[in-house]
Amino acid sequence: LLAAAPLLTSLLTFCPRLKLLVTSRAPLRVVGEHILPVPPLSAPDPGARPSFERLAQAPAVQLFAAHAHATTETFALTEETAPLVADIFRRLDGVPLAIELAAARVAHLDLPILAEWLEQRLPLLISREVDRPDRHRTMRNAIAWSYELLPEDAQRTFRRLAVFVNGCTIEGIAATVGD
Repeated sequence: LLAAAPLLTSLLTFCPRLKLLVTSRAPLRVVGEHILPVPPLSAPDPGARPSFERLAQAPAVQLFAAHAHATTETFALTEETAPLVADIFRRLDGVPLAIELAAARVAHLDLPILAEWLEQRLPLLISREVDRPDRHRTMRNAIAWSYELLPEDAQRTFRRLAVFVNGCTIEGIAATVGD
């Protein structure tokens, strides 16, 4: 996308009423660009027992519900399903692609089973949609694609940090990464 910035600038120059909405990991750094950071999706606090109304208003729950309903018209966000959807969201660390891929499984898996199977996230989070880029067809591909974008020293750091499960301390990181 960054390589296309000059083309976008030309289009805007020759088409003065044209408006572009561009999503990117990095700013294009072109005249007239307005950068709007997209915050992570929010979900209710896992320790709280929020009401159905509060759960239904959470953007992550709404994203899951919209994709689940698109997969199977029988899916409905109810007082019974909303807590399960919130639990699924928490298991997916709020990653929108993971939420979309998990929601696609609702046509074949009951929510409690889906939540249980998400303990092993990556094998389940696969899309069958042929018009998605390869990096968006599975969470494994998305992670691999992002990893490949990193410089070699950052890749080496990630490999070293893979020994930690469920977090670590700054001292543990320093001891493991070393340099």
